[in-house]
Amino acid sequence: MMQYKLITVLITSSLLSGGVIANEDCGCDFTLPSSHYAFDGAAQGIMPGQTLCLAAGQRGPMKLSNIHGTASEPVVVKNCGGVVETIPYHYAISIQQSSHVNLSGTGDADNHYGLRLGGTLGIEKRSTDIEVNNIEIYQADFAGIMAKTDPTCESDTQAGNFTLANLNIHHNWIHNTQRGEGMYLGYTGHYRTLVCDGVEQKVYPHDLQGLRVQHNLVHNTASEGIQANALSRDTLISDNQVSLYGQDPFAVYQNNGIQIGGNQVVLENNVINTGSGNGVIAIGQDIRIKNNTIINAGSYGIFADNRPAEGTQMGQAGLPHQYINNTIIDSTEEGIRSYVRLTYGANLVWGNTMINDGQPNQYGAAKFIHYLNNDVLRDEQNNHHIIRN
Repeated sequence: MMQYKLITVLITSSLLSGGVIANEDCGCDFTLPSSHYAFDGAAQGIMPGQTLCLAAGQRGPMKLSNIHGTASEPVVVKNCGGVVETIPYHYAISIQQSSHVNLSGTGDADNHYGLRLGGTLGIEKRSTDIEVNNIEIYQADFAGIMAKTDPTCESDTQAGNFTLANLNIHHNWIHNTQRGEGMYLGYTGHYRTLVCDGVEQKVYPHDLQGLRVQHNLVHNTASEGIQANALSRDTLISDNQVSLYGQDPFAVYQNNGIQIGGNQVVLENNVINTGSGNGVIAIGQDIRIKNNTIINAGSYGIFADNRPAEGTQMGQAGLPHQYINNTIIDSTEEGIRSYVRLTYGANLVWGNTMINDGQPNQYGAAKFIHYLNNDVLRDEQNNHHIIRN
């Protein structure tokens, strides 16, 4: 409690410790000095619509917990008086048991990225409705941003009892991850097998709903640039630039530009440039991949599958995909390879352009568009294969 008492004293004074920042300059209701590593919103009594400021300067990792705003009045957490930089560590900021929080690096007009985090930004322990913007994240030991709550024996962590909703990640710069992804969003895998009260059981992870990932720069990641899984509805991933992905993946096939798993996803207007795996891998149904530019993919430009269960009949495997107006340049394998089959309606493959040197792939086929078999229903229009001289 001594730390929190000190915070309260500093808030009521005219200046932060060291006399460098006036609270009124940033509109702070609470301020976390650079010497402090934790803020508990419940203990401090922070209310919807209030602002928690992080004092400028170098600091260690931070845990922000029990902070709750509302949809119309989020709690804002931002830098004040300059750049906040965390010393490189396993994690930089951990947001826990919080909702309707905007973590923002916009507290200093002279710095576009006012928060500079030398480690992972974690959004965990049933946190939801979080906005993250104008933050630089570098040299994370694993992923740059990790947003998920692993299912445990506690029922409130499991599917049906918790949903990570309205996660909004925009205008950030993430680079040089050491082992993992630029962004790791949602739980990977259908379930975990745990022993709960002496009984082995399967526990299922939460969904992501209303995910927004827009206008981010993701560069030089060990594994995927952006990975988002357990997507159940209303996902938009757009206007991002992902480059040098999959440079040192921690496991095989963890080396794609953008990986999405789930349903009702729009992936559009992204530039995905140079990596060891697929430019895009999309697993699920009702996925729309539009107006993306994919350059120098180490495998397929776009690889897609819906993985229908054995015994699925035609028309029973959910909604089809759309691949529309994508430009795919110099992928090592085909520009588009689709295994999305047995769908209710045809996959739309319209207006895509593949540009390459005309050399065949490893199977002797043109690096253009390939389908698993005739179970992949498709409507193809105005696709072009341009061979460079």
